[in-house]
Amino acid sequence: MIKILVVEDELIVSMELKSRLNDLGYSVCGTVASGEEAIEQANKQEPDIILMDINIKGAYDGVQAAEIIKSDHDIPIIFITAFTDPQTLQRAKITEPYGYIIKPFEDRDLHTSIEIAIYKHNMEKKLKSSERRLGITLKSIGDAVIATDKNGIVNYLNPAAENLICYNIKEAVGKSIFEILHLQKQNDDTDPNSTLKDLIQSGLKKDFSGVTVIRCKKENERIVESNVSSIINEKENIEGIVLSFRDITERIKMEEELKVALGKAEESSKLKSSFLNNMSHEFRTPIAGILGSAQIFKDESPNGKNKEIAEMMIVSAGRLLSTLDLILQFSLLESGKIEASVSEIYVIEITENLVNKYKKSIREKGLELKLNLADKNITAVVDLKLLMLALNNIIDNAIKFTRRGRITFETGSVVRNNRKWATMRITDTGTGIPEDKLNIIFDEFRQASEGTTRSHDGNGLGLAIAKKIIEQMNGYITVESRQGKGSKFTIYLPAELPRTGKVKNGKTKTELNKIPS
Repeated sequence: MIKILVVEDELIVSMELKSRLNDLGYSVCGTVASGEEAIEQANKQEPDIILMDINIKGAYDGVQAAEIIKSDHDIPIIFITAFTDPQTLQRAKITEPYGYIIKPFEDRDLHTSIEIAIYKHNMEKKLKSSERRLGITLKSIGDAVIATDKNGIVNYLNPAAENLICYNIKEAVGKSIFEILHLQKQNDDTDPNSTLKDLIQSGLKKDFSGVTVIRCKKENERIVESNVSSIINEKENIEGIVLSFRDITERIKMEEELKVALGKAEESSKLKSSFLNNMSHEFRTPIAGILGSAQIFKDESPNGKNKEIAEMMIVSAGRLLSTLDLILQFSLLESGKIEASVSEIYVIEITENLVNKYKKSIREKGLELKLNLADKNITAVVDLKLLMLALNNIIDNAIKFTRRGRITFETGSVVRNNRKWATMRITDTGTGIPEDKLNIIFDEFRQASEGTTRSHDGNGLGLAIAKKIIEQMNGYITVESRQGKGSKFTIYLPAELPRTGKVKNGKTKTELNKIPS
């Protein structure tokens, strides 16, 4: 129920007013006869509304009492008066009352004035609350915000805008937007000042956004993302504009630095690949000579120490030649000189071919070879030569790092993300990979065991090459491993032709004898 404080120095009028308010359903929390009492009761009772007679006894009349109450409380006040002279009304207007009731008055007038005052006060409270929230938001955001009227005269800017244009709000308010905001063209773009003027002169019928340059009064230039929007009232009339700016100077600077760094990195990568490629070719010729000479030396030394030395030379030169091949393959892949030319193949044929190639070396090491081959009709869309290169690197590692147990080859198919994949899995019972090394084994020149204490030879390129090749064929590879238990490498390859129904090189399903070893 609405609480009302009545301030009236005529007792009969005060009692009658209280009775009429009660009949109208209001609660009268007090009746007082002076301005001093009105101030005291306003502090004590905190009424929802005050009905105040202008001409009351005491040190303060109704207008003065209303001014004091208004300074301390947000309480709507309605003046009740029998005097409507201009001087009295002018004094009363300063206190911003919520209405006037002229004596004598009807209950309907009283009820209407109170309801309108309460409604207006509630709306003002909501508006003030919204303004406070908006003000806090605008002050706290990092974007600069400037508001103007429809003629481009500034009426607000937030702290971020003050910092950006080097004007404080007192200096800026009342000035034309073009006095405080100096926009410049970026590259060959349209002049933003002209665009803004056109918008203001044409009634701001459209918004615009873009990247521009702001020059503040300290002659500093900042690159900003800008947005200009119209302020439109409920009658669709434009009352002004709001300009927002995000300073992207540092971001642009960083992007330029990144472009330069990227260019240097790409150039460095090309130089590295070119160097590796050239060095591989340069080393291959003398190594081939060493191999040939070592073989002749071995043949001419049927037994004894010389034969043993010749065999060591052949093994070492062969290992070096294998390393050079890997380096050459990696440099070609990294430089983009190897392109996958895909065709549709039977996965089981590839696996059987691998088994035939590696079963001898697996058994010579005392390992068991296990097969788990799925449907013979599973196909994959891959480049045969590149796929074999990737698989050779993975299987070589499996054999190298497995001292006892088995090597398992598996094939299958899965559906992931509504796409069918052919799978090839190589599992070993070898040394396994430490958990903290799983994230580096596909990096070039990295191994699970590194440094002078490593127990196996290698250059850390095999798995890196395998991963690059598989990804170049739109596939991917995963690894599961436990140190001391072994590793499982699973390759996922596209199992379907492109939607066009054609393969890049026009090949169809391949015969076994066409698969490169």
